[in-house]
Amino acid sequence: AITPAALAALLAHAEGGLRGVGDAARVVPFINQVETEAQLLAAREVARRALRHPRLAHVVIGAARAARPVREIYRRVRAVVLAAGQSRRMGRTKQLLPWGETTVLGRTLQNVTRSCAFDAVVVTGHEAAAVSQIAAAAGVRSLFNPDYEVGEMLSSLKVAVRALEEGIGAVLVVLADQPMVEPQTMDALLAAFWQGKGDLVAPVYQGRRGNPVLIGRTFFTALLALPPDAAPRDLLRQYAASLHLVDVGTDTILRDLDDPAAYEQQRAGEYDHLPGSGSDAK
Repeated sequence: AITPAALAALLAHAEGGLRGVGDAARVVPFINQVETEAQLLAAREVARRALRHPRLAHVVIGAARAARPVREIYRRVRAVVLAAGQSRRMGRTKQLLPWGETTVLGRTLQNVTRSCAFDAVVVTGHEAAAVSQIAAAAGVRSLFNPDYEVGEMLSSLKVAVRALEEGIGAVLVVLADQPMVEPQTMDALLAAFWQGKGDLVAPVYQGRRGNPVLIGRTFFTALLALPPDAAPRDLLRQYAASLHLVDVGTDTILRDLDDPAAYEQQRAGEYDHLPGSGSDAK
């Protein structure tokens, strides 16, 4: 059987998909005959691998003979994991706390790398060396935020956005202390972006907005213009008319580990609607 890796390599090869294509040409492959969910997941993996080649702009996924030939346009989305916090309410660095067979950050990164995002980066700050070590073990690179003590979440996101290559079309902003958010939830936000439903996407559960959130390149300038005392959620409020909400059917988007009680309860598997644990797109 032809693997996604082999097909992606063929698409991006000078004697394959790029044969006879001029150096100045914008290359957009079309993955055809994608009709089932299993085929869609496989096509996304092919697209993710193929887009490691800088010549490819994005990848169209669909079925040429279907009523709606284009199902998705896979564009590079970088998952930005915000892990610079000092965990003042927790009293310990929560990114480093045990979680199952790994750590809180380790589990979050497992979920991120199992999603369909193009790639990922961890933004560090407090205890940067230990956080970076966990990221490296997961195969994810780190960026250090020197201003993590001031507006740690927004300043960290700005560090990641300023470091983006031109080919990255959006960022998926993931909180390090949400190891409960599954890859499928992240993929629902990515799908909304790839299906053209919006460049600003957030999940909701029973009317409550949570995390992670997706921010398209269209909004990067506005994000970078936010004052130091602002938060990423202020961007969502500022552009509420452009915000596309995805009902994800799980309250994991509302749960985080802000204090010891929340951590112990979540870690024990008691996941039912913790009072006051909603993140509301920090």
